[in-house]
Amino acid sequence: NGVLADRVAISLDLYRSHYTDFVGPLQVITPTVFLERQSLEGYLTQVFIGGGLPEGQAKLLAASFAPQVSGIPGDTLLRGVPVGTVTPNEVNDPTAVYLTYRNYGNITLYGYDLGLQVGVAEGLALNGSVSYVDKNFFRNLDGVADLSLNAPKFKFSVGAEYRSAQLGFSIRSLFRHVDGFQVNSGVYLGRVPGYSVVDLNIDYELPWVEGLKATLTAQNLLTFVEGSDGGPFSQRHSEFVGAAPIGRLVLGRLSYSFR
Repeated sequence: NGVLADRVAISLDLYRSHYTDFVGPLQVITPTVFLERQSLEGYLTQVFIGGGLPEGQAKLLAASFAPQVSGIPGDTLLRGVPVGTVTPNEVNDPTAVYLTYRNYGNITLYGYDLGLQVGVAEGLALNGSVSYVDKNFFRNLDGVADLSLNAPKFKFSVGAEYRSAQLGFSIRSLFRHVDGFQVNSGVYLGRVPGYSVVDLNIDYELPWVEGLKATLTAQNLLTFVEGSDGGPFSQRHSEFVGAAPIGRLVLGRLSYSFR
């Protein structure tokens, strides 16, 4: 931490984290069996032909039904219909789906956090922050399974603030960006798309009543989501798999301070 030229405040953290016997989140360990797409298409084609459809039409119909039943690998929206679950012979209930915590052994992470604030002029300041971790997803870790930190590798923010004690007025704006990341936590599997949002906050001390202040706060005033074609005023973003999309939130407030 330090201050340069009485105008620039900077903080930098470098870290190395080493974990032994790292225990991951609750996970399903009983594999689920699905139909194989190509075999299902061939089977359905013969069924439709046997029902009197021409071969070409039967193939097209089978090709449209099979992905919905068997699912498409990597597509979180078309997972398919499960046929069965593989469980050990020794279990009391062979039809149950089992969840447990797994030990992934040793994990080492490196990263940094950087913060910066610059006084540009009287009452005007710029600020920013950057966070980075070198690994947030481990594929087939220790030969056990995939492990996700359920957090982004990289995120940053850039903001500006203006304050006037004479006018009793302040305004703050913040741009935040979060990279997309994989989620593997219990039944919540998938990817959170990267997103960027703009927040705004305005404070004004009303001159006709001493101690009375009006505040206007707008969260997610503008939203940009990775892979979305929507406009910044209409988009919503999710911060975790399974969580509801977050839209714009605008709050107005009056507060009174006794002096």
